[in-house]
Amino acid sequence: MNQPSTSILIETVEELKGEKQATIIGTPIKTSMLNAALVNGAMSHVLDFDKAYERIDKVKPYIIDPSPRPAGESEYRISPRELERYVEATRCINCFCCAEACISSHKNFLGPNAVMASIVRLMDPREQAREERLELLYSEQGVYRCHTSMACSFVCPKEIDVAHFIALAKAGRFRA
Repeated sequence: MNQPSTSILIETVEELKGEKQATIIGTPIKTSMLNAALVNGAMSHVLDFDKAYERIDKVKPYIIDPSPRPAGESEYRISPRELERYVEATRCINCFCCAEACISSHKNFLGPNAVMASIVRLMDPREQAREERLELLYSEQGVYRCHTSMACSFVCPKEIDVAHFIALAKAGRFRA
């Protein structure tokens, strides 16, 4: 806790109002789960952004093989329910808070943000390279490395339920 940035975080958290649900490690300070996860994560380790971006690059967060627009259509079709899920998933800003908080983010796991980037493209009706994406998503580094701690969802500043999307992937929802 000697780092100035950690001290600033702790001071800021102490000033915030709200439900006191969790403790900041090594202090008597109780705060919300989100704030405790943020400060505890900052104190426990620093994210290697080079590795984080390597993982993002590995999943190719762009359309690899766009499908041609349907004949006579000006748009790609997607149901309102699927569109709602897609919009939620695409709100990710790659802040890496989820990767920082994830207990599974180590050298053998893509990490929650990279998995989300892959899921977003699998949900996109324009993407034809589904097999390539599925192969990586269900690889040794994929979704089954997730321990379902749900820390990723708790710390997401955009309030994306990252753990829910990963659970859907584990259940095979994106295979079809």
